[in-house]
Amino acid sequence: MNVLDLFRLNGRTALITGGSRGLGRVFAEAFAQAGASTVIMSRDAEACQLAAMQIAALPVGAPPPSPVMSTTPTKSKTPSIRRPNSE
Repeated sequence: MNVLDLFRLNGRTALITGGSRGLGRVFAEAFAQAGASTVIMSRDAEACQLAAMQIAALPVGAPPPSPVMSTTPTKSKTPSIRRPNSE
């Protein structure tokens, strides 16, 4: 057994916000290489899709990536974080 096998994420899902660039992109690649189904979220749908395609096409030497999906957040009519009452 290889020591990296201890860190496999097969059967798990990783949701990476800001995953189209920078550190988020690096984490998305790492989770995909570790075997996690990886969901990339970003405000830029095109950058998300491009990152997902590039991660899915990782070089042959790496462990095969799990399916990678990109998505952009949608605006909700109800704020997800409410202000506390001033009482």
